Amino acid sequence: MIYISANTKSSKQSRDYANAVAQAFIARVRHLMHNNDLTIAAKAVTKSKPVSKHTSVMVVTGVVFGAFVGFAWEFVRERVR
Repeated sequence: MIYISANTKSSKQSRDYANAVAQAFIARVRHLMHNNDLTIAAKAVTKSKPVSKHTSVMVVTGVVFGAFVGFAWEFVRERVR
């Protein structure tokens, strides 16, 4: 199984690009391998609501988690000595 994703400013354009690449890929592989058993499992669709990345939340979460792991690692190392 191959997953195709496309990122553009427009979700509809991304959907169209992903579907076009999938169609072209299937056509090319069918031609090269003489195999008609290939199908597209699911076409790309647009989301009703855009997905936000929440970059600042992810950075803060990473820093907190990293600090926790660092303190836990140091605690374990001190106990082993």
